[in-house]
Amino acid sequence: MADTIRELNVGLTIDQTDIAATIRGLKAIQREAKKATQALRELEAVQIKQNGVVEYGGNNDVSDARRVLR
Repeated sequence: MADTIRELNVGLTIDQTDIAATIRGLKAIQREAKKATQALRELEAVQIKQNGVVEYGGNNDVSDARRVLR
């Protein structure tokens, strides 16, 4: 246990195993975000093939914006 915990000069205790687990979790989130982004790109490509228009909606400033791709 002593080798997994370090004390900084300010008296803060850091558990190295918690940091490693947190980093693993963040990397897993990043992988999932990349997969979701890729899926959205594929959906966009299908929409472009079908009707040449990609519709964007959601909580953006311009919720009903349409972009016509040529």
